[in-house]
Amino acid sequence: MIVGSTDQKFTVDVMKDISSAQSAEIKFIKPDNTNGYFSATIVDDVNGIIEYAVQNVSDIDMAGDWIFWAKISYTDGSVGYGEPFVVTAKNQGQL
Repeated sequence: MIVGSTDQKFTVDVMKDISSAQSAEIKFIKPDNTNGYFSATIVDDVNGIIEYAVQNVSDIDMAGDWIFWAKISYTDGSVGYGEPFVVTAKNQGQL
């Protein structure tokens, strides 16, 4: 992941059928411990695949380890969370 790049996409596999999902988010904790979320698109509800296409240069705004996890809200009011995973964001040209 590159800081400030808008040609990136996050794809998260929640590894279960989410056919009854109402909405999906990809939640995050930034390297400075601030948190937030991206509104995700459900691209394959049967296999549980959601994604977010980076929209703004400010979406990924700092280098370091980001923690991500899925949040799925269902039509019956229940909420499910995916396992967290780490992605390292780097500045342009950084190894």
